[in-house]
Amino acid sequence: AAQHGFTSLGTTAKLLEDVAAGSVDVVLALGWASRESAAELAALGKVPVISFTSNEGALPSVASVVVPVAVHAETSGTFTNRR
Repeated sequence: AAQHGFTSLGTTAKLLEDVAAGSVDVVLALGWASRESAAELAALGKVPVISFTSNEGALPSVASVVVPVAVHAETSGTFTNRR
């Protein structure tokens, strides 16, 4: 059910179907992991895709805009194996 213009999360296959049908205006992808390859996600090229990611992957490779984000281990003030 749509609420404030958003719908609940479904499968990637359903998203690709909705993009092809013209019922999606933009995709906001959080993360890089996807079962689908970049070739399978190519249909997302019909709409702007914004990807917030810390790694390379299929989703960022098809994105219109990629926003790099740091993982928890890359934050300021973090020490590992400090003696």
